[in-house]
Amino acid sequence: MAKASPDGFDLKTIRSLLTAAERRVFDSSVGKMVAAAGREQLQSAIGQARTLRDKWRELYARQTRTTKRTAKAGAASNDRSLEKAELFAGVIERLEKRLAELGTAVKKTVQKAARTARPHAANVKAARPAPKKVRTAAHRKTRAGVKSELKQAAHGSGAKKPATKRSGGTAGR
Repeated sequence: MAKASPDGFDLKTIRSLLTAAERRVFDSSVGKMVAAAGREQLQSAIGQARTLRDKWRELYARQTRTTKRTAKAGAASNDRSLEKAELFAGVIERLEKRLAELGTAVKKTVQKAARTARPHAANVKAARPAPKKVRTAAHRKTRAGVKSELKQAAHGSGAKKPATKRSGGTAGR
């Protein structure tokens, strides 16, 4: 007997059900590929698996409605679509589980790094920046000084230009 997959299907059945592209998505959820996958790869694979699962669910629903309306209702014709939908639902579960495992591992690492890198309480006050009100007041004061210097330089050093009167477009007549 062929080796069983995590979804309860044997590999021979999976090979007969899936296309090459669908098989790649399935393979990304089992074995070494899922263990070696990074966060972005897992999220991408989850998106692809959801798209395929939804596709096969919708097709199964359409086929079911169609077969109920016809006189020759054949339940066997819908089995393949239902099996594919269930298969990709299992793929999504495995990928999301692995993504959650990665998330908890990252959280633990970040928390551990934060605990070891915490400064002492005496140094925390010195390391904090000044409150926003103080920074804003100091910034306004500096800006006001620069503006007044520019204003004095503009009025005091340069000669005034003579005012030119603009005509309303009657100069060419």
